[in-house]
Amino acid sequence: MKTLIILTLTLLTSISFAQTCFEKKKPLENNESELLKYRDFMEKGFKTRGHVDGMVVEQTENRQGHLHFILDLDSDLTTTDDHLEIIYNQQYGEINEVLPGSQVRACGDFIVDHYSPTKAVLHWLHLNPNKKKNHHEDGFLIIDNQVFGLEAK
Repeated sequence: MKTLIILTLTLLTSISFAQTCFEKKKPLENNESELLKYRDFMEKGFKTRGHVDGMVVEQTENRQGHLHFILDLDSDLTTTDDHLEIIYNQQYGEINEVLPGSQVRACGDFIVDHYSPTKAVLHWLHLNPNKKKNHHEDGFLIIDNQVFGLEAK
Protein backbone atom coordinates (compact mmCIF):
# COMPACT_ATOMS: atom_id res chain seq x y z
CA MET A 1 0.00 0.00 0.00
CA LYS A 2 2.84 2.40 0.90
CA THR A 3 4.49 1.72 -2.48
CA LEU A 4 1.20 2.40 -4.28
CA ILE A 5 0.81 5.76 -2.52
CA ILE A 6 4.39 6.80 -3.36
CA LEU A 7 3.94 5.71 -6.98
CA THR A 8 0.66 7.64 -7.25
CA LEU A 9 2.20 10.82 -5.76
CA THR A 10 5.19 10.54 -8.11
CA LEU A 11 2.89 10.15 -11.11
CA LEU A 12 0.70 13.09 -10.10
CA THR A 13 3.76 15.29 -9.55
CA SER A 14 5.17 14.37 -12.97
CA ILE A 15 1.87 15.11 -14.69
CA SER A 16 1.50 18.53 -13.04
CA PHE A 17 4.94 19.65 -14.24
CA ALA A 18 4.56 18.31 -17.79
CA GLN A 19 3.28 21.54 -19.31
CA THR A 20 3.08 21.82 -23.08
CA CYS A 21 3.68 25.11 -24.85
CA PHE A 22 1.44 25.78 -27.84
CA GLU A 23 1.63 28.00 -30.90
CA LYS A 24 -1.53 28.12 -33.02
CA LYS A 25 -2.83 25.05 -31.17
CA LYS A 26 0.26 22.98 -32.10
CA PRO A 27 2.93 21.94 -29.57
CA LEU A 28 5.95 24.27 -29.64
CA GLU A 29 9.40 22.86 -28.91
CA ASN A 30 12.01 24.98 -27.15
CA ASN A 31 13.08 27.75 -29.54
CA GLU A 32 15.72 29.74 -27.66
CA SER A 33 18.13 30.00 -30.62
CA GLU A 34 15.39 31.28 -32.94
CA LEU A 35 14.30 33.87 -30.39
CA LEU A 36 17.83 35.19 -30.01
CA LYS A 37 18.08 35.60 -33.79
CA TYR A 38 14.72 37.41 -33.85
CA ARG A 39 15.92 39.70 -31.05
CA ASP A 40 19.03 40.62 -33.02
CA PHE A 41 17.55 40.98 -36.50
CA MET A 42 13.83 41.78 -36.32
CA GLU A 43 12.17 45.18 -35.94
CA LYS A 44 11.04 46.54 -32.58
CA GLY A 45 7.60 45.14 -31.76
CA PHE A 46 8.09 41.84 -33.62
CA LYS A 47 6.08 39.18 -31.78
CA THR A 48 6.01 35.37 -31.79
CA ARG A 49 5.60 32.52 -29.33
CA GLY A 50 8.53 31.57 -27.15
CA HIS A 51 9.36 28.41 -25.21
CA VAL A 52 12.61 28.57 -23.26
CA ASP A 53 14.61 26.84 -20.56
CA GLY A 54 17.28 28.65 -18.60
CA MET A 55 18.74 29.76 -15.32
CA VAL A 56 17.91 32.96 -13.46
CA VAL A 57 20.78 35.44 -13.44
CA GLU A 58 19.03 38.18 -11.46
CA GLN A 59 15.66 39.54 -10.44
CA THR A 60 15.56 43.08 -11.75
CA GLU A 61 12.33 44.53 -10.38
CA ASN A 62 8.80 43.96 -9.20
CA ARG A 63 6.77 46.74 -10.80
CA GLN A 64 3.00 47.16 -10.74
CA GLY A 65 2.40 43.49 -9.96
CA HIS A 66 4.80 42.27 -12.65
CA LEU A 67 7.95 40.42 -11.65
CA HIS A 68 10.92 41.02 -13.98
CA PHE A 69 14.00 38.82 -14.06
CA ILE A 70 16.84 37.93 -16.42
CA LEU A 71 17.23 34.39 -17.71
CA ASP A 72 20.45 32.89 -19.11
CA LEU A 73 19.53 30.54 -21.96
CA ASP A 74 22.72 28.48 -22.03
CA SER A 75 25.01 27.05 -19.39
CA ASP A 76 27.78 29.62 -19.95
CA LEU A 77 27.24 32.26 -17.30
CA THR A 78 30.23 34.29 -18.50
CA THR A 79 28.33 35.50 -21.58
CA THR A 80 25.37 37.87 -21.74
CA ASP A 81 24.42 37.60 -25.42
CA ASP A 82 21.96 34.82 -24.58
CA HIS A 83 20.02 36.65 -21.85
CA LEU A 84 16.28 37.22 -22.03
CA GLU A 85 14.03 39.33 -19.80
CA ILE A 86 11.09 37.41 -18.34
CA ILE A 87 8.01 39.36 -17.19
CA TYR A 88 5.41 37.56 -15.07
CA ASN A 89 2.02 39.01 -14.07
CA GLN A 90 1.50 38.04 -10.43
CA GLN A 91 -2.29 38.22 -10.72
CA TYR A 92 -2.01 34.62 -11.94
CA GLY A 93 -0.13 33.30 -8.91
CA GLU A 94 2.17 35.24 -6.61
CA ILE A 95 5.92 34.69 -6.56
CA ASN A 96 7.79 36.28 -3.65
CA GLU A 97 11.19 36.36 -5.32
CA VAL A 98 13.20 34.56 -7.94
CA LEU A 99 16.69 33.61 -6.82
CA PRO A 100 19.77 33.50 -9.03
CA GLY A 101 20.48 29.92 -10.03
CA SER A 102 16.79 28.92 -10.16
CA GLN A 103 15.93 26.70 -13.12
CA VAL A 104 13.13 28.07 -15.30
CA ARG A 105 10.93 26.87 -18.14
CA ALA A 106 8.69 29.54 -19.66
CA CYS A 107 6.10 29.65 -22.42
CA GLY A 108 4.58 32.90 -23.60
CA ASP A 109 4.71 35.78 -26.05
CA PHE A 110 8.15 36.92 -27.20
CA ILE A 111 8.49 40.57 -28.20
CA VAL A 112 11.50 42.48 -29.51
CA ASP A 113 11.69 45.48 -27.16
CA HIS A 114 14.67 47.82 -27.35
CA TYR A 115 13.78 49.31 -23.95
CA SER A 116 14.40 45.97 -22.26
CA PRO A 117 17.90 45.43 -20.82
CA THR A 118 18.08 42.28 -23.01
CA LYS A 119 16.41 43.93 -26.06
CA ALA A 120 13.53 41.42 -25.90
CA VAL A 121 11.01 40.05 -23.40
CA LEU A 122 8.97 36.92 -22.85
CA HIS A 123 5.65 37.66 -21.18
CA TRP A 124 2.01 36.48 -20.98
CA LEU A 125 3.23 33.49 -18.96
CA HIS A 126 -0.23 32.58 -17.70
CA LEU A 127 -3.68 31.40 -18.68
CA ASN A 128 -5.68 33.66 -20.95
CA PRO A 129 -8.84 34.51 -19.00
CA ASN A 130 -10.66 35.89 -22.05
CA LYS A 131 -9.71 34.11 -25.26
CA LYS A 132 -12.63 35.69 -27.15
CA LYS A 133 -11.53 39.25 -26.36
CA ASN A 134 -7.81 38.86 -27.06
CA HIS A 135 -5.81 36.41 -29.12
CA HIS A 136 -3.11 35.38 -26.66
CA GLU A 137 -2.52 31.68 -26.24
CA ASP A 138 -2.10 30.32 -22.71
CA GLY A 139 1.38 30.44 -21.26
CA PHE A 140 3.05 29.21 -18.10
CA LEU A 141 6.11 29.66 -15.91
CA ILE A 142 7.91 26.86 -14.06
CA ILE A 143 10.53 27.81 -11.49
CA ASP A 144 12.44 24.96 -9.82
CA ASN A 145 9.60 22.54 -10.72
CA GLN A 146 6.86 24.78 -9.30
CA VAL A 147 4.24 25.81 -11.87
CA PHE A 148 2.93 29.38 -11.95
CA GLY A 149 0.43 31.15 -14.18
CA LEU A 150 -2.37 28.62 -14.00
CA GLU A 151 -4.50 30.49 -11.46
CA ALA A 152 -7.32 32.51 -12.96
CA LYS A 153 -7.50 36.06 -11.69
